Amino acid sequence: MLKQRIITGLILAVTFLSAVIFLPTEALALVLGGVMMIAAWEWTRLAVLNKLESLLFYLAMAGGMFGLYCFPKELQIDQWLLWTALLWWSGITVVILRYKPVEVDHSKGLVRLSKSMMGLVSLLPAWWALVQLHSYGTYGFEFFVFTFFIVWFADVGAYFSGKSLGKNKLAPNVSPGKTIEGMLGGLTSVVALSLAASFWFEFKGQQQILFVLMCAVIAIYSVFGDLFESLMKRQAGIKDSSNLLPGHGGVLDRIDSVLAAAPLFLFGLISIIQPA
Repeated sequence: MLKQRIITGLILAVTFLSAVIFLPTEALALVLGGVMMIAAWEWTRLAVLNKLESLLFYLAMAGGMFGLYCFPKELQIDQWLLWTALLWWSGITVVILRYKPVEVDHSKGLVRLSKSMMGLVSLLPAWWALVQLHSYGTYGFEFFVFTFFIVWFADVGAYFSGKSLGKNKLAPNVSPGKTIEGMLGGLTSVVALSLAASFWFEFKGQQQILFVLMCAVIAIYSVFGDLFESLMKRQAGIKDSSNLLPGHGGVLDRIDSVLAAAPLFLFGLISIIQPA
């Protein structure tokens, strides 16, 4: 299992970096769109949709990405979409922290509809943000990759800190393995990373401080992006979103934290740090 996980991870890393480095933003948008459509298929499993509902969900995803990419000025994307993402993930954080086990009846159409909407609000802003980050100013490529580094450092830091120091459960009713100490360890890792990165991005003074604080907040949100998918899987009664990636589960299992991190990172750059 470990060997399989490592091989799959290496293939994903090489493919990911090749696409980000060599593809223009327009082509990368299509590739990322394909990835998000696979994630949408996995989301239909989390929401327990029937065939017709799944088809409508795919159409809504594809239509949403087309509209966002072709009519951004008319739709004023950077305003309402990123604010929606901020409010959405802030609400999810509160829900996760206060969550108590409850049986979800997926036979009710309203339940499936609400979970479908959750998928659209989670997937579409993330796709749009990643596309925009790739072409964002002088450091577009670096900002794109750095978004993933925030998630990875938060995850790795949390793993080692939680394993050695973890005692207090962060969200025991959602994911018993995650601890407050682990999250703080991941947060510390991201603060160190973002401080170093701030010199690379040539942030100074107040900009530098805001950048580090912003990355720390995004690291926290990324944890709850992961926890949100865990909650969805728990309610759907499945272990992984799919088995497409040997040793890693599904696409959603790999990008759940990025769904929260990407739009919030773009929001921070536009609203707090600097214009494009």
